[in-house]
Amino acid sequence: LYAMGVILYELLSGVPPFTGAVPFDILLAHIQKPVPPFSPTLQVPAALEAVVRTALAKTPDGRHANAEAMIAALHDAMGQPSGSMPGVGSSANIAVQTIPDDLAGDISASLATATAPKDTNTDDLLPPTSSKRGLILALVVLLLAGGGFAAWHFLLRTPPVDPKPPVPEGPVKVTFGKTVFEPVQACAQSIKLAKAGQIEDAALALKGKLSLASNVDAILAYAATQPELAKVLTEPALAEFVKQ
Repeated sequence: LYAMGVILYELLSGVPPFTGAVPFDILLAHIQKPVPPFSPTLQVPAALEAVVRTALAKTPDGRHANAEAMIAALHDAMGQPSGSMPGVGSSANIAVQTIPDDLAGDISASLATATAPKDTNTDDLLPPTSSKRGLILALVVLLLAGGGFAAWHFLLRTPPVDPKPPVPEGPVKVTFGKTVFEPVQACAQSIKLAKAGQIEDAALALKGKLSLASNVDAILAYAATQPELAKVLTEPALAEFVKQ
């Protein structure tokens, strides 16, 4: 749901909620900084902005309870009855929605306008407000439905995994002398140390993995989603290493 909030923010504003000079700055912004307000020129309804801010809450308890609750909030924010768009129901009964002709026309017109010369006013590249809201809601529903199907497929088709991540027997592949680690495995030791209150040791363990890894951004992106590593990522030694 947090990722959906990021997508909604960028759909409405044209820019991501957080930016930075290096990936680590963006990661820290997601953890520490409040969500920037939308520009008044965008005329984003307050109710819709509230839905996006709820989805981007720093803790899971502050977000919507589930995908259905988020869809219901979007219906309310856009002034549409709950039955006007399909919800995310049983993953086994996911249906493909046919886009109405008038909405399909708006989408085609938007795509054609988007290929116009870049010196045009960006406000002119947006479809009418009502059509834009309908398009955003349709995209949200389709993305959430796809996520529900993926979760169902993973839970029912994927064999159970040992809760303790296995220790890699060797590198997956080597790129310019550095190893590609699975982010879960790379962060496992740091999470264990952080849970034991050994924040500095956890930072050093993660720093050791990052110094050997070629996929640093992927490991940091995963680490940012782990509550146990919030303090670890702000440890001076680790932060300075990442910025280098």
